[in-house]
Amino acid sequence: MPPTKSHNRTVVVFLLFAAVGLAFVSLATYSAYDAYMLLEQGQQVPGVVIQRSWHGSDVQLVVRYRDKFDRVHFLSTKGARSPFGLSEGSTVTVIYLPSEPETSESARIKTFKPLWGLPLVLGTMGLSFAIVSALCLRAYARKRSNPSFKRTRLRRSA
Repeated sequence: MPPTKSHNRTVVVFLLFAAVGLAFVSLATYSAYDAYMLLEQGQQVPGVVIQRSWHGSDVQLVVRYRDKFDRVHFLSTKGARSPFGLSEGSTVTVIYLPSEPETSESARIKTFKPLWGLPLVLGTMGLSFAIVSALCLRAYARKRSNPSFKRTRLRRSA
């Protein structure tokens, strides 16, 4: 029996949402692992917010901190990596990888949003796409098990 157009659309939607959901969950897992490794292997030092500026609706912070060898570094955060409520002169805890103290990719302000915000958002989106995918698969399975659907398909193929 050849598949119907409805069947093809359901399968395509299922596969599309499953693939997008898997991609988002994979990115969330990688991002969460990155944050976890930063917390496990990172060096924590005090830092001071030396500049706060707005770019559209995003706040940008510049934080000055010293590594364990007393070298000065600057961390610039924008948008998702900028925690709320910090002003110039605020003291924060900066966590960085000892092997890369000067790169802003390895240094973050130690608060929830910069560490866990991205994994949380990506994981939520991935879970949403996975739920839609599962609902499509469930609808297709229900349709396939419905006796009237089978009779309609038999009449069409005859």
